[in-house]
Amino acid sequence: MTLRMHMRDPYFAPLGELHVGAGAHFGPLSVFPVWTSAAGARKFVTATVSDVFVAELPEPSVSEVFVSHKQAVDMLLPEGMLLVGGWQTRAVVRDVIVAPGEPMVVAVRCVERGRWGGGQYHGVDGIAPMSVRAALRKPDADQGIVWDRVTRLEGTFGPRATSSLHDLMAESIGGPLREPSAAAQRPVVAQAAPGIDAIDTFLLDEVRDYARHPLPGQRGVVIGIAGEALCLELYGSVAALKAELPTLLTASLIDAWSASNRLTRTPGWGARQLAARCQEMRWLNRESTAEGSATTEHCVAWEGPLELRATRRPGSPSVLHASLLNTQHELALAL
Repeated sequence: MTLRMHMRDPYFAPLGELHVGAGAHFGPLSVFPVWTSAAGARKFVTATVSDVFVAELPEPSVSEVFVSHKQAVDMLLPEGMLLVGGWQTRAVVRDVIVAPGEPMVVAVRCVERGRWGGGQYHGVDGIAPMSVRAALRKPDADQGIVWDRVTRLEGTFGPRATSSLHDLMAESIGGPLREPSAAAQRPVVAQAAPGIDAIDTFLLDEVRDYARHPLPGQRGVVIGIAGEALCLELYGSVAALKAELPTLLTASLIDAWSASNRLTRTPGWGARQLAARCQEMRWLNRESTAEGSATTEHCVAWEGPLELRATRRPGSPSVLHASLLNTQHELALAL
């Protein structure tokens, strides 16, 4: 059966024919551009610092917050987005589509286990590394496993007073995770612990410069760490990729720096093989969540250690965001 015949199957993951380009290498981090033949999604944006509004519930809950925004079209909140401040810093459990002008309760998990109390509102700054995002995919997004992933990163970058994932990441790169305007939207990070490991600033500058200049028509990336292709990210529009790529690669560099092997580059054949396996996956589970006029369809597929999650509007074949993770790699397992 050919790929095109598969794509007519309603259970086949509608990601189109994927083309992987030549990789760029930044120490242990390798990045490969991805193009797709799939139709793009329209009338949506990704979360921006200035337009998204995040608040605690009237009775604050560890696992839920209110989210609304000022845009005139749907807003995509990606899995792992960091909501900084409030009673504690949280990460969004899975992709959510938020309709214009309608506050929505969003499922989150704590990534700052040593604090419970503070202000009512959150800023938005960055996305969790894929090692933490893999924990969000565990059954019921187990809070203890999420904390375990943060603790693992503390083993590389040093502990923080409140075990804040955001503080760990921001201090390790010496600034905000979502550049350049996020600094005014997030709390001042705590004093760095003595002897912490920090990302090489030259390497960080190279990664961010690369991320600011995606190639024409590019809609995604394959991310490799220490010789293995671990993740494929695909967006519903060129604009969405351009908006999210600097933040995504900054988080990926955090993961890469915590890997035991910082010398091996990921080969191009590994990235192409991951994309090929992604193309052949079939949805095993689909469900819709709704609040107000916003409805999000979540699609999930598995093949061995690979888990593919995609988000789209019900009845639409166009995916707003898809993310394939190798959930059995040492980074995902936090060994």
